[in-house]
Formats: sequence, C-alpha cells, structure tokens
Amino acid sequence: MLLTTEHLPPEERFAYFREATRHVPEPIDVRSDTADFAARVRMASFGAIAVTDFTALGPISMEVRRGPRLIRQSDPEGYRLLLGLRGHTGVCQGGREATLGSGDMALYDTSRPLRGWRSAEAGPARLLMVDLPRSLVPVPPDRAGRVTAVRITGGVGIPSLLRATVTRMADDTEHYSPAEAVQLSGVLTDLVGLLVAHVSDAPSEPTHDAERRLLMVRIQSFVDQRLGDADLSPATIASAHHIGARTLHRLFEQHGLTVAGWIRQRRLERCRRDLTTPSLAGQPIGAIARRWRFADGAHLSRAFKAAYGITPGAWRALHHVAGQPDGVSPAWGAAAAGHTCQCADHA
Repeated sequence: MLLTTEHLPPEERFAYFREATRHVPEPIDVRSDTADFAARVRMASFGAIAVTDFTALGPISMEVRRGPRLIRQSDPEGYRLLLGLRGHTGVCQGGREATLGSGDMALYDTSRPLRGWRSAEAGPARLLMVDLPRSLVPVPPDRAGRVTAVRITGGVGIPSLLRATVTRMADDTEHYSPAEAVQLSGVLTDLVGLLVAHVSDAPSEPTHDAERRLLMVRIQSFVDQRLGDADLSPATIASAHHIGARTLHRLFEQHGLTVAGWIRQRRLERCRRDLTTPSLAGQPIGAIARRWRFADGAHLSRAFKAAYGITPGAWRALHHVAGQPDGVSPAWGAAAAGHTCQCADHA
C-alpha cells in the first residue's frame, strides 16, 4: 500500500499528508514548515505485523505529536520500532529522548503519549517502522517500558541482526508468499524480544512462555487467513489448534484481548484496505462490508467510525485524491531545532 504526495501541487502536499495521518489506526498530529513536502510511504503486512518504509524525497522538517486525546480516539495497543537508514529522527516518551542517526533504532509504546521529529538538515531521508501488537512481543510490558525512547545502536549482535532483517524485509516485500510472510512475523517478534532483553540486560523468557506466545502467533495468523469465512468462531479456532474454548479465551485474556474483538479488529482492517484499493474503487461499500462479514454498509459504517473516527465513504474519498490510493500507517517525522521533550496533546 502506498501514500505519496508526488501527484499533488507543492502547496497542497503537506495538508494532504497531515489529514491522512489523522485517520489511521494510530492517529498522529503532524506539523511542518517545509514548503514542498515531497514524501512517499509504503507499507507491507507480515501477518499481524506491518513494516512501513518512509522516504523523504527532499529536505523535510516535521514534528509529530500523539497525546491522550488521539490515544483515546484509536490505539492499536502495540509497539513501534524505528530504524533510521538516512537522516536524523527523534522520539520522546516517558521523559526520555532518543536521536537516531543512520543504523540506529528505538522503540515506543502506542498507548503512551509521545513526540517525534525529523530534521531537514541531513537532506533526503529514509526511515523504517515496524508495528507489532504487544500481545506478540515476548517480553512483559514493564520490561519493554524501560527501554522505550532509548537509542539503540545497530553495530553488532542482536541489534545488527534485527536491522539487517527489517531492511531486507522492507526491500523484498513482493518476494514473500503469504505463508512466508506469516512465518517471518514470528522471526521478527522473536528478534524484537531479544533486542529488549539485550538492552535491559534481562534474562531470556521461560520456555513455557515462549510456547504460549508461539501458539498465540499461530492462532492470530489462522484468523487472518480466514477472516472471510462465515463459520470463523472461537469454537472453530480452538478445534483447529487442538485446545479447548476456555483455554483459547484465557490465552487472549492474558493479553487484554477477546477472541471476538480480535476478529472484529482484523476484519475492519481488511475493509480499510479494500476501500483504498484502486481495483475496488467502484465497488459499493456494502459489498465490501459483506465480504468481511459485516451485515451491511450501515453496520460497517458504525463500527468503522467508532474505530477510526471517520466513515468508510469519507476514508475512501480521502485516499483516492487524484486517483492515488493510500492505506498505510504514516511516517514519523521531525521538528525544527530547539524542540523540547513534552508529550502532552494540546490539539
């Protein structure tokens, strides 16, 4: 999926980008004084994980804010890993601030307020972002919280391996089959867990925790592959994985989720994707709703607006400006020199 400002007149580019970033699963407020905001964003899904590739086509300076109001509007309840490839990026969360250069990484929590920035001084830039549900990352939230907004250099060992893996996945997205993409999501979550343990000097997790997490990955991948099935239910999911329904519900409860809620969330994501697919531009919203097992267009509209703060029709219109599709999580950016580490949302 693609978001680009290249098709618009220079004076309209930033307004288009800013509006798009306020209506995504992790809405943010973007500010910039760059006159010609030329940027391109590509996103690829690997099971429940997304890898987003942000490229600034020229010098871009911008600031990003995500505070309590935007978190209440929508929260994917996950972590985002930032990997700088070119240019300079900053992230501030929980009183800590990290400035990333080429090869550096940092992690942040989507449920907590933060600020981010990108400097225009280094010229055109590239930033990779990995979105992972917290339920899939094999570390307790309190341990991960100790390493958010901490600069991690990607020189050797686990950081180097993770950097190489994410970069290769972003560069070769079209070469992976759906089954391979799901398997790679497991590799990536393992590496992120190892990274957190490496940075915090924490011991590795017990084997039974790893087995339980692997089961969760398999179940969520199973759901993703069958979202259009009318008979998808907790009973069929439990049976396919040779566990009891009570065990299934307990597994999701341990991550603060429900089985039905997870299925509903993933079906909404498929609708969101279809609404921005060029080949489906003429398809009625009701048909898309029924494909993903919503009763009708009105049912989808209520659920979609509750989740994303915008109706399906408005989302489709927003992301087909001048015939250009959208549908990716927005890029992280930068403030001008002199920014401060304040994470409140005043908008």
